[in-house]
Amino acid sequence: MKMTIMCAAAVAALLAWIYPAAASNWYVRPEGAIYGSGTGRSHADAWAGFSRIVWGPAGVKEGDVLYVCGTHRETLEVGTSGTEGGKITIRGSCPGDAGTIDAGYSRQNCLVLTGLSGVEIEDISMKQSASHALVMQGTKDCKVSRCAFSRIGIQVGASYTIDGRYAEGAAISGNILTGAEGAFPANGIIVNTGLPSPAASIVEKNRIDGIGGDGITAGSSVLVSENTVSNLLNTLVHSDGIVVQGSYVSVARNTVYDCTQNIYVDAFDYGAGLSVCNNVEIWANLVYGTSAGAPVGVTGIAVDAETGGRASIANLKIYNNTIADCVFNGITVGDRSPEGGKLASLDIRNNVLINNGGYNRQFRFTGHPPRGLTLDYNLTLNTIYDGGSSLTYLWYGAHKDLAGMRALGYEVHGLSQIQPVLSGYTYLSRGNSFMLDPRSEANGAGINLGQAFATDHAGRKRPAEARWDPGCFESL
Repeated sequence: MKMTIMCAAAVAALLAWIYPAAASNWYVRPEGAIYGSGTGRSHADAWAGFSRIVWGPAGVKEGDVLYVCGTHRETLEVGTSGTEGGKITIRGSCPGDAGTIDAGYSRQNCLVLTGLSGVEIEDISMKQSASHALVMQGTKDCKVSRCAFSRIGIQVGASYTIDGRYAEGAAISGNILTGAEGAFPANGIIVNTGLPSPAASIVEKNRIDGIGGDGITAGSSVLVSENTVSNLLNTLVHSDGIVVQGSYVSVARNTVYDCTQNIYVDAFDYGAGLSVCNNVEIWANLVYGTSAGAPVGVTGIAVDAETGGRASIANLKIYNNTIADCVFNGITVGDRSPEGGKLASLDIRNNVLINNGGYNRQFRFTGHPPRGLTLDYNLTLNTIYDGGSSLTYLWYGAHKDLAGMRALGYEVHGLSQIQPVLSGYTYLSRGNSFMLDPRSEANGAGINLGQAFATDHAGRKRPAEARWDPGCFESL
């Protein structure tokens, strides 16, 4: 008899491994009411509030979907992990009863993942958390997609809407973070900054507009692609669009405009903070400004070694970006460390810079010179500042035109002050196309930089031959 029971148990275990339990749908509705039998098995029998959710084998487990239905005033703390083959999905697209977590500023967070893996958060609206809206603390391979965030934080720049500092292997995609519903003091998205060698994360196709802090902050091993970040010219803080604070980061095919520094590579070493930004790629981005009276200025792409010690920036590639109408600078490169030597092997090619001013130059180099600089095949045009001066470079305090840069060994194939450049362009307009004019001699004036960078801002493949168009768009 005992042997029969053991054999039956073994068979059951084998069958469970071959034919895992079918995934289940679960439902949770706001606390303060009774929903049928309260088993969570249907909308009619939903759990009443987040505290009633059962996590694990008897409830929400790997492969299952939990529908968040209606408006909740609690913080949702997810209680179990999924697996690679069976994610746990927390979904706000409850049929006829869309899910919202509104913390009412009485709770620090809307949704918390701690030490979990394999959890996907989808289609949930999150509002009015006093601090971080969604916390990913020590998570692996978790995903946040198509969520909408509004009115996050109570102090400007003090918290993050999606706090993934200690997340790795995250995918943050298709979310909307806007200030359209009123105050939004928090920063946007941060990922992979708290770990020395995290698994790669992706931040893609998010829309961030009008919030009160930085848009996206990337630590090490992050792909930041196809996001739109805009209108961060907050008068209270220095709000940047996309901030790189780690190594092995790719910033590609984003649209960033009207931020203090639209794209910012930030190496620093002070206090307990350290940022080393090696092997960073910034390519095929569209970066511009629309405001002449920005309170703190607008820079297109900033590369900055802030202080000494261990901070450094090396093997940086800035390829095929279009940067226009940034009233402070176009591309600025600076080593502000006391000792110098913090910038090495910078490669800046195939960019288009038009009417970026303030210092009245498209390029600005300051501080200590880098150890190894490739600067070529870029196109600069100034029709606005200094009466359209051809001195489009500020090279360590000396104003230079294209001939002056060539005398230093740079921009041997560069172009400057040619007309026309763009079709349908008006200074500081939001309606510009930023495509090269078919009549422009800039067409085909760039260089083939390899298959890793052969997709333009619109997703088109660049030609296989030697000549590419400069800027983020390839001609049709």
